[in-house]
Amino acid sequence: MVGWNYLSSIPVKFNNYTDVTTGLSPQTTVNDYVYGNAKHVIVSNGGKILTSTNLSSWTTATTGTSNNFNTISWSTPFYVAGASNNVISTSSDAVTWNTTNGPFTSNGADIVASIFANGRYLLGSSFGNIAYSLGSTTFTSTVSNISSAINSFAYGNGVYLDRKSTRLNSSHQIISYAVFCLK
Repeated sequence: MVGWNYLSSIPVKFNNYTDVTTGLSPQTTVNDYVYGNAKHVIVSNGGKILTSTNLSSWTTATTGTSNNFNTISWSTPFYVAGASNNVISTSSDAVTWNTTNGPFTSNGADIVASIFANGRYLLGSSFGNIAYSLGSTTFTSTVSNISSAINSFAYGNGVYLDRKSTRLNSSHQIISYAVFCLK
């Protein structure tokens, strides 16, 4: 397999690449992955969250929803998974999941991005909404001045970033975001 080093755009060869999804059902779509608390966790469509300790055998957890999970993050003490239709699931062990309505008020908002950084969980929606939690399972929605889907989050050097198809937004505090257009 050849991967790309995005800093230099020079192809890099990865040796001993192993497909760890071979133990999964062919119908399983891997939408996101996280490793935490000695467990590999995959979120998938149809309300599926799968866990493994060895990357070869996978166990499907009961989540209580059939919504498609899009994103997952982890930090002590819990995992946070975001799904379609504003659904979040939290778990301290990746086995027992508490599924609830998420923090967004927009009808049909899918939770499509998440991160844990600097003591906070962030969730991003398909409508550009952002919510945060200060290390608990209670999320507060904030105004992001973004009207389309947030694709991903990053954090570094004291700045949170969220990425959209043509824009990069930044904030030092989560509460307010500046918008930068990418060319």
